Parts: sequence; structure tokens; C-alpha cells
Amino acid sequence: MHTSMGQATYDQETMPDTHVKVAITGAAGQIGYALLFRIASGQMFGPETTVDLQLLELDAALPALEGVAMELDDCAFPLVRRVVRTSSAEEAFSGVNWALLVGAVPRREGMERKDLLRVNGGIFTTQGQAIAANAAGDVRVLVVGNPCNTNCLIAAANAPAVPSERWFAMTMLDENRGRSQLAARARVAVEEVRDLAVWGNHSSTQFPDAYHATISGRPAPEVIGDEDWLQEDFVRIVQQRGAEIIKARGQSSAASAANAVIDTVRNVARPTGEIFSAAVPAPLRGGYDVPDGLVFGYPLRATAPGQVEIVQGIQLDPLTERAAVHGDAQPGGSIEERVAGNGRESADGPRAKLTYEGRTTDLPVITGTEGEQAVDITRLRAETGLITMDHGYMNTGSALSAITFLDGERGILRYRGYPIEQLAEQSSFLEVAYLLIYGELPTRDELDAWISNVTHHTLVHEEMRRFFDSFPYDAHPMAVLASATVGLSTFYQDSHDPFDPAALELTIQRLIAKLPTLAAWSFKKAIGQPYVYPRNDLDYASNLLHMMFAVPAEPYEVHPDVAKALDLLLILHADHEQNASASTVRLVGSTHVNLYASISAGISALWGPLHGGANEAVIRTLERIAEDGGDIQKYIDKAKDPKHEFKLPGFGHRVYKNFDPRATIIKSAADRVLAATGADDQLFEIAQKLEEVALHDEYFVKRKLYPNVDFYSGLIYRAIGFPKNMFTNCFAIGRLPGWIAQWQEMIGSKDSKIGRPRQIYTGATARDYIPLAAR
Repeated sequence: MHTSMGQATYDQETMPDTHVKVAITGAAGQIGYALLFRIASGQMFGPETTVDLQLLELDAALPALEGVAMELDDCAFPLVRRVVRTSSAEEAFSGVNWALLVGAVPRREGMERKDLLRVNGGIFTTQGQAIAANAAGDVRVLVVGNPCNTNCLIAAANAPAVPSERWFAMTMLDENRGRSQLAARARVAVEEVRDLAVWGNHSSTQFPDAYHATISGRPAPEVIGDEDWLQEDFVRIVQQRGAEIIKARGQSSAASAANAVIDTVRNVARPTGEIFSAAVPAPLRGGYDVPDGLVFGYPLRATAPGQVEIVQGIQLDPLTERAAVHGDAQPGGSIEERVAGNGRESADGPRAKLTYEGRTTDLPVITGTEGEQAVDITRLRAETGLITMDHGYMNTGSALSAITFLDGERGILRYRGYPIEQLAEQSSFLEVAYLLIYGELPTRDELDAWISNVTHHTLVHEEMRRFFDSFPYDAHPMAVLASATVGLSTFYQDSHDPFDPAALELTIQRLIAKLPTLAAWSFKKAIGQPYVYPRNDLDYASNLLHMMFAVPAEPYEVHPDVAKALDLLLILHADHEQNASASTVRLVGSTHVNLYASISAGISALWGPLHGGANEAVIRTLERIAEDGGDIQKYIDKAKDPKHEFKLPGFGHRVYKNFDPRATIIKSAADRVLAATGADDQLFEIAQKLEEVALHDEYFVKRKLYPNVDFYSGLIYRAIGFPKNMFTNCFAIGRLPGWIAQWQEMIGSKDSKIGRPRQIYTGATARDYIPLAAR
């Protein structure tokens, strides 16, 4: 056995070029077996460099290792000078110039993440210490055993005398997989694909960056010509390739992993000037704002034998920057704390198990701040080949969100933690908008500045008048509003980059300010009246009412109770978690289109009668009952009859299985508006009677069909003077800050990806085309 050489000094900066000592751990395993013969044949260090192979294995695997050594002997490789077989880390790493840490314990069925870390932590702690005490002064270390970034972090922490630039974790396998896929897609030889970097940390948090790769000297996206494939299929194929190989051959990808080891070491030891991928401790001579304490994948270039640098100056597109998240290893704390989780689940947190075809898959359970729980199925398809089917996404969570908490069972609605009842009573719409968008209630100075900015952006460009003039006189106001909103982007060319903070702030202010103007002008267009310009001396709700109802022929005075009621309605509509329109805004925004386009899509989604148009449907129903003589029981009976097509709008809710907390607030406001406007209250009386009957009818009570916010909001809009086709326009103004907050949260999340639901195909199977004459 080898006697320790003591602490080595690390001051030599050049790699040996005629003889190299290489340590390989787990040498009798599949990767080791596939690797050794290629090193021995000169594929790693070249045909002029002789090698000592110092092979480390567990005691139980030494007989198998002896067989591997015998095969090496039988090959009579002229470059192999010595083969050491040992279970001693001290002997294996003695005087080595390269340490290839291949062996690691894989995660097995029933093994918790903390168990995996504990086992591998012990292995790589010991190996790091042995490298520090016994390796040559110029040693380089490549960690291959997964999770390689985490294991590299542990080993390096236990060998502080080895400079950080000597440590590498392998990402080359993903690079090679990506190059192969791009070459196949472009129908070129794989050597035509260059500069494909792999950014990120480990496993699904690694991101193969095709956007800065070249194919035959041209940008890869230009050659491929299929953005959807690049953003979705390409990344998925690379990230899930290992699982697909295991599924196909029943074993892991040992040969391709061994090939990636060869490529990585060769790129470091024998510089070519080409860009290649590996993970290194961050920051290594600077690099892309990655925090200290991570082993992170970058594009690298070797500047001399054994010396590498991070390729600087690459302008990351937002998709790449957000996809290459800092997965396993987190900066700060102890080594175990740094590698224990991904920020959403603890190492020893709850897990769910899914068993399919005899194989059990471990799925993490995420817990929110209010105790809500979700099974994280992010890796489900990669590990099992399955997807989930959930019509209407009733049981599917698409986001981690800190904006709105909604508990439909208990009738709770909170914006950023604040109960809707308190905000409705004490706040204003613009203050609530600030809260939703920026996360906290504003100070007095912040609120004053916010109101001032919004007030002074209410005018729209005068050329927009032509835009409104181009619509037919009877165009629906929602169609006009959606079109005008996306049309704003043509007047503000600075809005197209969703990742420019200054431009985004200005876009937010413009949207909050101008949407009431656009809504009012769409109304004026519909009724043939001249457009009314905003007034900076009025508050937000009063200004909307002024633009809607003022005419040049006579003065218009806004009733303060009406303005207050409208402001209240806007507050109650401001956000409602992941509803259809908010989800639409997020989905459209995930393509990184500008905010105007995302909001326009949300307006279109809101237009539907099953969403924002529900309050219009309530008024139509009340009018129908009134025209039919006010026989409420007749329509109650129709609603209860499963064979009758009649549905009673305004009762029950997709989410609330108890009362809608907004309905209680809005009912009292309806009384005040009717009193202030002197409006005909016949429909209000019918609504109250309808509610009274329904709340005491066993059919409605058993099904918890309570009145929702739409049941009374339409009555208020009608009392104010809005026609039915303007109700949803007003709803859109109220929902705008929620949409903006949802969009901002999505675009700023490290988990954000372009939305792309899966499907189960049920159509015809493959069949041959039949010529027209034969049909």
C-alpha cells in the first residue's frame, strides 16, 4: 500500500506531455470499462503520451477489476506503462496528474435525496481529501459520477489546496447529444455543428444553448428554421436522452458517457481553440453573475495545456438565461445545506410514489405558504414515459405564485396576503394595482408618485383616432379594446423587449393609464358619439366615467358614490389567481412577446360568456324573467331540470365551493349605486328574490350554488349607465393589474418555460395518401 506523501504544493502550471498518471474511480463499472481501453489506446492524451492507469474500486469489486486489468494486458497497448488496482484512495491518487471520479452511488428505488447525498457525500469527501494529500502538484479533477456538480462541490470543498480552476464536472455528454440532434435535424455531418455550450447546473437544470451554436458556419437557429423545435423538443430530447436510453436498453448510457470523458479531458489537455462545455466552480475569472459556491456549466476554451477560461461576452437570450437555473447546489451554508434542495422542497420533504409496470417513481411534494400541496411531475415523462391527463386543468398547477391566495372551500380571497374585505373597505384601485404589481402596499410618497405617473399617461397618441375610426359602427367594444391594446405597441417601439426594466416600467404605467381611455373610446365608437379626452384633475374611476358619459353639448358631473362604487368593482376584479384570462396572459407571455400583446390576449380570453361575460349573461336572464312577468319559481324549476337547457348564471363558481367573498361586498354597493343614480330597480328586486329562493332551495344549498360576484356586478354597471356589451370592458380595466402582476411573475421566474401542453393523440393511425381520382 502507498505511504502518504503529505500535503502537496500546487504551483506547476503546465501539464506533462510525455507521461501522465491517471486515476479512475469505479474502474470496474460500465463507464470505467468503456473508458479504460480508449485511454490506453491514446485517444485521450494522444499517441505520443504514455500513461499509468491507477484504478480505484471497492473491495467487493476488486476481482472484477482484476479481470479488467487482465484484458488491458491482453491488448498489449504500447502506451500503458503501469496498471494499479487498489481499494485505497491514497494509493489510487498517488502522484496523479488527472483524477477521473467516475464511481458514484446512483439513486435507487425508495432512496430519498438526503440518503443519496449522505452516501455520495462520504465518498467524495474521502476522495477530495485523498487528492489533496497525494496527487501531483498539477492535478486536474473531472467529476463524472452523478449528480456530478454536487459531488464536485463536495470533493473540492475537501481539497482546498487544489485551485478552483483545476476542478471540472462533466456536461460534455449533453453537448454531444445536442450536437448529434442538431446535425440530424440539419442533415449535416456532426462535425459541422460547433460552439454548442451547455449552461447550468445538473440534469434538467442544464440547458443546451443552440442559439449561439453554428452549423456549417451559420447560426444554428437560422439553419434549423424551427423555433418551436429548438425551444421545446430539442431541449427536452437532450435533457431526457439518458432516461430514454435506460428505458430502451435497460442500462445507463455508459459508452457515450465514457466518450464524453475522453472529449472533456482532451479539450483541456490538448487545446484546439474550440469552445467546449464543462461545469466549473463559479466564478472562475468572472462569468455571467453566477453566485459563488456553485459548480456551473459554461462555454469554455483551453488557452494552454490544462488551462481554461470561460468564454466571455456571450449575450444570453432570456430563454437561455432563465433555463440555465442554479439547480442542485445553492450558495451559502454548509455543504449539505448547499446541495440539499432546489429552493422549493427540502431534502427530507414529503414524496409521492407512482407505480407503473412494476417501477416506482419518486415524486417530490411542494408545499405553499398556506399549506397547499402539489405533486411535482416535472420529471414524470422523462422517468416513466407518462404524461397526465387533466381536462380543463382542474387539478393542474402551472405556477408557483405569490400574488393571490384563493381558498374556494372557505371563501377566502387575499391579494398579496391582504384580505379582499379590508382592501375593498379601506383601499383604492390604484393602491391595489400598486400592491399587485410591486408586491407591497406603497408608502405615501410611492403612492403619490404612482398616481401622478398614471394620471399623466392617460392620453393616447392622436393617430389612434384613425384606428378607432376604421372599425364598423357596430363593432363589439371588446373586439375594439383587444385590438387597440395590441395596437399601442406600434406607437411604443421601446416596449418590445420584455427584459428591459426601464421600458417595462414605462409600459406598465402606460397600460394602467391608457386602458380606460381605450375602453371609453371603444364605447363612444359603438354609440356614435365623439371621443372624450381624459382629465388630469379627476381620480381614476371618475376619469373613466367622464370619458364614457360626457358629451360636448352639456356638462357632466360625476357622482362621488357612483365613482366609489366603480372603484370598488375594479378592486374586486383586480386578480383572481390562475383563471382563464390570467393563464392566457402567462401562456402568451411565455413566448417573450411584448406586454401589450399578452394583455390583448387576456382581454380576448375575458370576453367569453363563461368568463368575464358572465355578468352580462346575468342581466340578460333577469331581463328575460322580467319580460316573462317576473315568475321567479318558473326559472328556478328550469334551472333544476337536468333535461332543460336553461342555466341560471351568477350562481356557483368554478373555484368557490362556498360563498364568493366578493358577492357580499358588492351587494351592499348595489344598494348605494341605485340610490345615487335613481335607476330603475326592477331587475334588482328580481335579483334579490331570486337569491332568496335559491339560498333556501335544497337543490342549490346541497350543491353550494351561492351567488357570485357576477350576480350583482352587472346590476351596478347597468345602474351606472353602461350597456351590457360594455360590462366586460370595465372588467378588463379592473383585471389589468392582476394580469400585469401574473405576467411579471412568469417572465421573472427561473422556472419559466414556453407553455406547451401535451396531448394524447386519438386520431387515425398512419395511412397512405389516396389520389383524388381514386377517392
